[in-house]
Amino acid sequence: MSEPFRLTRDRAGYDPSKPTAPLLTVPSGARLIVETEDSRWGKVRSPEAATPEGLRRYAAERDAAGRGNAVTGPIDVEGAEPGDLLAVAIESVVPDALGYTGTWPFMQPDWLTDPITHFVRVRGDRVEWSDRVSFPVRPMIGELGCTPPVESGLGSKPGPWGGNMDCPDVRPGSTLLLPVARAGAGFYVGDCHAAQGDGEFCGGGIEVRAEVTLTLTVLKGRPAAMTWPRIETPDTLVVVAAARHLEDALNLAVRDLCLWMRDDHGIDPVEAFMLATQVADGHACQVLPGTEGPHVMRVRYPRAMLPRPGAPS
Repeated sequence: MSEPFRLTRDRAGYDPSKPTAPLLTVPSGARLIVETEDSRWGKVRSPEAATPEGLRRYAAERDAAGRGNAVTGPIDVEGAEPGDLLAVAIESVVPDALGYTGTWPFMQPDWLTDPITHFVRVRGDRVEWSDRVSFPVRPMIGELGCTPPVESGLGSKPGPWGGNMDCPDVRPGSTLLLPVARAGAGFYVGDCHAAQGDGEFCGGGIEVRAEVTLTLTVLKGRPAAMTWPRIETPDTLVVVAAARHLEDALNLAVRDLCLWMRDDHGIDPVEAFMLATQVADGHACQVLPGTEGPHVMRVRYPRAMLPRPGAPS
């Protein structure tokens, strides 16, 4: 196996709303290692920097610069054209030892007057929240996608081409299927978490620097009925969708799932709609109080409930 391509942490800083020349162009099927920066651009990595005054200063500087998450890209893939899919197979996400989460007063204004950050240590397979609480490491990638059309106005917001989805199924062992909007795809990745529950309620998972290993493969021809990112895990089919209102995001994901089941498994979409209601689950990905969104939902359908090959319909 050839050596993977590598992008180091200092290459982070891409804004998908302002496409630039690629940092790297790789052949389809290439393995890639990306050292990702944390969600605060590495600027707030100690309690001394994370005082209320320090956090407000950081937020003001971030907003003045128009910054989102510190993602790395664009990475172009040879042969990718609009109308294709980019398959992103995630091999590993290895978190740094230092993690943090935090929240801001607008999310719970009756509880908070100042922004707050909580630092943790990531040791082996555990997140050490405190002397009394620890929980398993569940590494995931919060933001990745193909660069959207500039006219979409999405930039890194969650949408049909990926973005800041904060979906816990974007993890090692999963393969994302992302629509391609421009020649080369303009793939980007960052905002890794050592763990995060469904919903990302307070606005942050366990934010970390990480080393991500993945493979990028061009699949020619997007299915005509596919609108939203799809994820294949070893035991589920997952569709992710975003909208201002959660019920709309959920319905968009359900509809795309039913059309996927029709095209790949021969199930009438109305039957799939009723079947999925019994065996699939809707999960929140990113739901931030006090914001207009878009908010993100996903639907997870178990592979065990797909029709058996060769069985009569």
